[in-house]
Amino acid sequence: MDSKQTVMPGETLATEEEYIPGTNAYVENGHIYAAAEGVVSIESGVISVRNAEKNISPIKEGMYVLGAITDDMRTVQFVKIDDIVVGSRKFIAMKNGKIVAKRRMGPDAARQSKPCLAGDVVLARVDSDKEDTYELDLYGRELGVVFASCAVCGRTLDYIEEGSLRCSECKRNEHRNTSALYGDAAKIEEELGKHALAPVKRQRPQFRSEGSRPPFRRGGFREGGGDRGFGRGRSEERGRERSGERSERSGGRPRGDMA
Repeated sequence: MDSKQTVMPGETLATEEEYIPGTNAYVENGHIYAAAEGVVSIESGVISVRNAEKNISPIKEGMYVLGAITDDMRTVQFVKIDDIVVGSRKFIAMKNGKIVAKRRMGPDAARQSKPCLAGDVVLARVDSDKEDTYELDLYGRELGVVFASCAVCGRTLDYIEEGSLRCSECKRNEHRNTSALYGDAAKIEEELGKHALAPVKRQRPQFRSEGSRPPFRRGGFREGGGDRGFGRGRSEERGRERSGERSERSGGRPRGDMA
């Protein structure tokens, strides 16, 4: 890529091995891409894109995004994501997003298993930006559907309670994974700005290595559990036996044997 060449958003500038990404440039899968339309600038090993708009960056993992459900497939829903403007900074969506529907269990399984429907507007977290689409997550009190319309008359649905919306015209209820910010445009914009400037990646549970004790204990390992304390007692007994065997092999006495 030559300096002073005009590029468009998403166009390849170079590889990570050649340059360091600068203003209006970002890295994905080892390549540096333009985040805005402008002129390429290369200075001291840093490649940038000069643009009339300042501080343009791509939407990244951990940020909150606002978008509309465009395609509702069997297990995946695709989302057209809006750009985010925070003061003089602009975060652009370089690709669409997707939400993978999770299977519901229990007495509510007969209800709507998908978190949202085509046409809904959702506030979501970018769980991963490594694929050709953003993987979106709706896990969180403020995340979920923030705007929905009636499937019959098209009127905006009113928020009744968590997970429940109602049409004031048709008097019918509909179920969604609703956000606590449903219908509150000012609060939604505030959340978008806050997480754009300080994105927080979702904390996934940590598991121990294979073969080690699982990260939970059954009731038998708790004190004062009656019969359920049996496991704990057996564990202590085996520990004393092993301690005694080691002492006998070394010519000494078992621990605790003071006779």
